Amino acid sequence: MLRVYDSLTEQYDLRLVSLAALICIATCLISLNLFVRANDAARDRPLPWLFVAATVFGAGVWAANFIAELAFEPGFPIGYDAGLTAISFLAAIGTVWLGMSVVLRYADPEEGGAMIGAGIAAMHYIGMAALRAPAQLHWDAGYVLASVAIAMTFAAAAMRVLLRGPALGGRLMAVVLLILAIAGLHFTAMAAVTFVPDPLIAVPGHAIAPNILAIAIATVIVLIAALGLLGVTVDNYLAERLRRSADHLARAQRIAHTGSIEQDLRTGAIEWSGETYRIFGLDPNLPPPVGEAFLALFHPDDRAACETQGPAHQTATACRLHMPRVDLRFRIVQPGGAVRWVHHESELVLDQHGLAVRWIGTYRDETEAYEAEESFKLVFEDNPVPMWLFDPETLKFLAVNDAAGIHYGYDRGSFLKLTLLDIVPQRDRDAIEQAIRNRPGAGGSPSHLWQHFKADGTEIDVLTYWRRTVFCDRPAQLVAIMDVTAKRQAEARIAHMAHHDALTGLPNRVLFHERLDEALLRVRRDQDKFAVLYLDLDEFKNVNDSLGHAAGDKLLMAAADRLRACLRGSDMVARFGGDEFAVLQVGLAGPPEAGILAERIVTLLSEPYDIEGEQVVIGTSVGIALAPADGETSDQLLRNADMALYQAKADGRCTFCFFQPGMGAGLRAHHTLELDLRKALGASEFEVYYQPLVTLETGVISGFEALLRWHHPLRGMVAPAEFIPVAEETGLIVPIGEWVLRQACAEAAAWPDDLKVAVNLSPVQFKKGNLPQMVFATLASTGLPAARLELEITESIFLAESKANLATLRRLRALGVSISMDDFGTGYSGLSYLRAFPCDKIKIDRSFISELSESPDCMAIIKAITNLGSNLGIPTLAEGVETEKQLAWLREAGCTEMQGYLFSRPVPTSEIAELLSPRRNCRQAGEYLLSA
Repeated sequence: MLRVYDSLTEQYDLRLVSLAALICIATCLISLNLFVRANDAARDRPLPWLFVAATVFGAGVWAANFIAELAFEPGFPIGYDAGLTAISFLAAIGTVWLGMSVVLRYADPEEGGAMIGAGIAAMHYIGMAALRAPAQLHWDAGYVLASVAIAMTFAAAAMRVLLRGPALGGRLMAVVLLILAIAGLHFTAMAAVTFVPDPLIAVPGHAIAPNILAIAIATVIVLIAALGLLGVTVDNYLAERLRRSADHLARAQRIAHTGSIEQDLRTGAIEWSGETYRIFGLDPNLPPPVGEAFLALFHPDDRAACETQGPAHQTATACRLHMPRVDLRFRIVQPGGAVRWVHHESELVLDQHGLAVRWIGTYRDETEAYEAEESFKLVFEDNPVPMWLFDPETLKFLAVNDAAGIHYGYDRGSFLKLTLLDIVPQRDRDAIEQAIRNRPGAGGSPSHLWQHFKADGTEIDVLTYWRRTVFCDRPAQLVAIMDVTAKRQAEARIAHMAHHDALTGLPNRVLFHERLDEALLRVRRDQDKFAVLYLDLDEFKNVNDSLGHAAGDKLLMAAADRLRACLRGSDMVARFGGDEFAVLQVGLAGPPEAGILAERIVTLLSEPYDIEGEQVVIGTSVGIALAPADGETSDQLLRNADMALYQAKADGRCTFCFFQPGMGAGLRAHHTLELDLRKALGASEFEVYYQPLVTLETGVISGFEALLRWHHPLRGMVAPAEFIPVAEETGLIVPIGEWVLRQACAEAAAWPDDLKVAVNLSPVQFKKGNLPQMVFATLASTGLPAARLELEITESIFLAESKANLATLRRLRALGVSISMDDFGTGYSGLSYLRAFPCDKIKIDRSFISELSESPDCMAIIKAITNLGSNLGIPTLAEGVETEKQLAWLREAGCTEMQGYLFSRPVPTSEIAELLSPRRNCRQAGEYLLSA
């Protein structure tokens, strides 16, 4: 009787035992690595890896077992049944594959490991059943059960440690436990058997000899080595691919600012990617934080929402449920205190059997995106500029800000139901679609003006600024709107104002010049003809001065309306300023047409006007220049028309005149006279002459009238009637008048105390407003008593700003000077002026004196004036007395004073002494007394 365990050291070939041990260790290492690969490929293709792992493990254990049996030398020949030997081989692989499958599918390492241990035991005992020897085998049931229990227990422990322990340490421990399972099974099982030699039992001839079995075992070993080498090669290849993929993934995560997290729910192991460490601001060399350490990284305001996810995962895992996808957005606080916005997504990973085996998720750093989103909200939602987003394909509005809704009159919901085409006119829709197709990314400063409709149908002018962008993960166009309706209306008003007169609405000088230049181009191109009519309103100044500027403005507007009525649609009238107008008459057949138009204008503008209840009558004078005969430039035509206007005025006003080449000489002479007049005062070319004023009753000189004379260096003596109107027209009469008054007062101060000096005042001097001050200063500087100064005015002073001028006259009289009414009887409403301001002397105009011999009416007028003066206590003086007969009639009419060539011409101051000599005075007085 031979007990195997007792003869272990004596009847076993220890070299084969060592070989069996090495094969067992190698088998466990290779097969467990392959099983781990199968476990990692649980969601992909685990079966190939599982088959290879089961084959390597089953065949390796089978080989190690039979090598150990071959190492047994019982001392009699043995053999092996081929069928049972094959069954043991297949049983080893099949049961191991079944156990590993249970571990993978049901995540139950204890049950699967026990099945692997049972398979190892089955393989061993089937192999022992295949043994053929001349002996009887007696089994100890206790040892048999113990061996099976050892195999199942250690194998189950090995699979549990492999799946739930640390990666490297768990794998090594699992190898040790499996080796213990295999060795414990084998040696315990061998201890359970006792060989009792029996010569009657013969080894069958078909039994496999040990050397044949050795060859089979060697084949299996080669297969194991081949499968192991293949597994290692494939594993290295996959590991390299995995490393490259990991590098690519890490690079992609850095670019996308997205880190990953993974937890093995069977082992509890957690793995963070490098980008996740960066997002949370942690050292990647440290283990990932868990529990409270992990929750401490969350912002206090967001921690509560995030804390609910851990228990939810645990519940789903424990109940083997499929948990919905987790999608959270929250803030984290890095160890340095920086706050980051993180978007977290995670889900459970199920194996092929629907069991949760892993939890994977991502953390995406959205701080910049959040800040950009907040900036977008600030720029878009809170922007006072109307803005919207629309789909470039459908043109449907995707988002609108409040400013757009308010500006266009839609609520947000109604606005979002519209498309871009709903707010543009039909005429612009094709252009809109073409612009979007041709310039999808265009933006910046727009070059096209669009029209949009508001909700109430109002059409507005807008400029659009657009940029291509992404909205809700779809292409969109961001559009900003600038409403330029008011701006364009203002520009139109400004352009109209720049080219039109504000009072009458007529074109102004600028626009007239533009149209005139266009007409001249047509003349050169088409041999066209046209006329320029230049006109102003006669007597307008008197109306403006007497009725006020408001009435003058109304008169100008009425005159403009009448001018419009005179013209054809192709003609043009413009106001140049003041009471000056110009007309452009195009398509002219000949000069008669221009004359007909001018006559129509003169006739229509001369009809009475009703201005503020007052009937006003004015006239107009028109100058006409024809193109191209009278000029080839706009300035030349206007200048020639202006010359013709002056000629029309010279011809008696209220008429028209065509330009003639000789008219320029008169205007040039007028201009030359004005220039010479401006230089005359500084060049001391002026001199004051004096004409005596004689009392008719005594024939004695009572005073002198100061009369201005101009000694021109080239022209000689210039008549006052020639240069005084120019001085008044240019305003030069003011400084000249001041000089005359100052000169006359200074020279009169040397005369006898009973002689007065009379100085003429121009209406222009009253407009300056400082006339009383100037007179007072002159009297003070020259020492002339105010009572010896007589200021002569004309009735025209009362036509313009009569209230102000009356006030000025009263202030002058308050100085002590006397006021004479010059040229009485030639103005308007002289009696009303005498009532408003009773003057100190009335001077009868020379026109009545010169016609005494021809017109009886003049004598009647003179008598009426002298009687009026006598009744009012105002002395009267006749101007321009040149004959004895005129003197006699004036005495008869009751005139008190006279002046004229009959007594003396105006003389310079050097001859006054001769006029005042007693001898001439007595002789002259005697002659007047005798004639009386």
